[in-house]
Amino acid sequence: MTRHLHEHELLACAESDLSAASEDIRAHLAVCEACRALLEKLRAIDDELRSKDVWILCEDLRAMTIKSLASLLRTAAEVDAARERAATVLRPLLTSPSAFDQAHVTRDARLHSGAGVQLLCDAAEQQRERLPVFGLDLATAASTIASKLLGQRSMYSLLGRAETERAIALIAMGRLSAADDALQRAEVALDKSEDVTDWEYARVHLTRAILSTTAERYAEAIAQATAAAEGFLAAGDVDRYLRARVAQVSALLARRDYTSAAALAEEVLTAAKKSNNKLLLGRAYNNAGLSHDGLGLLDSAMAFYSEAAALWDELDVPVESSRTDWSIASLLLREGMFVEAVEQLALIPPQFEALGMANDAALARLELAEALLLAERPGEVASVLDGVTMHFTHEGLTHSANLAVAYLREAMANDSVSPHLLRYVRSYLEQLSPTKQTPFVPLR
Repeated sequence: MTRHLHEHELLACAESDLSAASEDIRAHLAVCEACRALLEKLRAIDDELRSKDVWILCEDLRAMTIKSLASLLRTAAEVDAARERAATVLRPLLTSPSAFDQAHVTRDARLHSGAGVQLLCDAAEQQRERLPVFGLDLATAASTIASKLLGQRSMYSLLGRAETERAIALIAMGRLSAADDALQRAEVALDKSEDVTDWEYARVHLTRAILSTTAERYAEAIAQATAAAEGFLAAGDVDRYLRARVAQVSALLARRDYTSAAALAEEVLTAAKKSNNKLLLGRAYNNAGLSHDGLGLLDSAMAFYSEAAALWDELDVPVESSRTDWSIASLLLREGMFVEAVEQLALIPPQFEALGMANDAALARLELAEALLLAERPGEVASVLDGVTMHFTHEGLTHSANLAVAYLREAMANDSVSPHLLRYVRSYLEQLSPTKQTPFVPLR
C-alpha cells in the first residue's frame, strides 16, 4: 500500500484493537511513520472522550455560553427599549426649535441614558446642516445629560461626541473661542473613556481642522485634517475619510494655494462620485468650484458651483446652499454681470440671518452694496448698509470690526462710498480672527 491511510481507517483502528485491522493496514502502519503518529493522536483523543471529566467540562461550558448569550440578549433588549423610550420622547420635539426649547429635555428622566444622549447627538448632527442654532441646542442638551451620567459605561465617549457636535455648530455661528473650549472638553472626556477609539479622536481632529481654517491657522488645519484622514481610513470609514480630505482642500483654499487645492479637490471629487453620500459630493463640487474660481477659471468654476447647487436643492441644507449661492453671485459680479449679481446677492443676507449667521449676513450685505453701485443703483445702497449691524460674534473682534464699520458709516454720511471702499472694508472684516487682529487703517 503506497497511499497514506484514510482518516476513517485510522479512526477504526483507534477505537478497537489493531488485530482487527486488515493485513494491508497493519503492514502499512509498520512502515509509515506519519500514519503511526496520526493513529497515536487519534487514540489519545479517543481516551479523552471516554473520560467523564471532559463531558462535565463541556456541560459547564455549554451552560456558561447559554447564560452569557442570555445576558447579552437581555442587555441588547434593554438598550433597544431605552432607545425606543428616548425616541418616543424626542421625536415630536424635533419638529421645531421652539418645541424642543419648551420641553426642557435635560430634566426628563426618560432621556437620562446612553440611548438618550446618543439620539440627541444624532439629531444635532442632522440639524446642524439646516439650523446651526438648533444643532447647538441639541448638542448642549446631550452634553448636559451626559455630564450627569458619567458613572455609566461609555458615557465619557458620548460626552466627547456631544462636545464635538457643539463645537461644529459654534464654528458655523462664528463663535470660535467657545468652539475651542468645547473641543478641549471633548478631548478631556475621551481621554477618560475606557473604551475610546481612534475613530472618535479622528472626529475631534476633523473639527479642529475646520476651526483652525476659520481662525486662519492653516498649517495646524492641514495637520489636523491629515490626522483625521488617517484615523478614519484606519477605521475603514471612507465617507469621513473623504470629509477629512475636503477639510484639507478648505485649508488650502483659505491659504489661497489654489493650485494645490484644485489638484486635491479634483482627486476628492473623483472619489466622492463613487460614494452614495450626496452631501459629501456637493462639498467636493463646491470646493472644486472655489479652486477654479481662485485660479480665474470662471467657466469651469461656474459649472462646479451649479452641480453643487443642484445637490443642495435636493438635500435641503440651507447653510451649504447659501454659501454656494454667494459664491455664484460673487463670480457674476467679477464677470461684470452686475444686474444678475444684484439679484442673486439680495437673496443671501436674509438666508444667513435666518440661520443665526450674522457675520456672513453682514459681509454679504457689503458685497450687495458694492454690486448696487456697479449696477448704477446708488439710491438703494444706504438702506442695504443700514442693515449691516455687524454684531460680530468672534470673541474679541467687536472693537476691530466696529472701527471698520464706523469708517464705512462716515463714508456714507459724506456720500463718498465707492465699490473700492466697500471691497476694502469687506476684505478687512473677512480676514479678522481671534489670532489675527490687524488694526484697521482707513483708505487714503
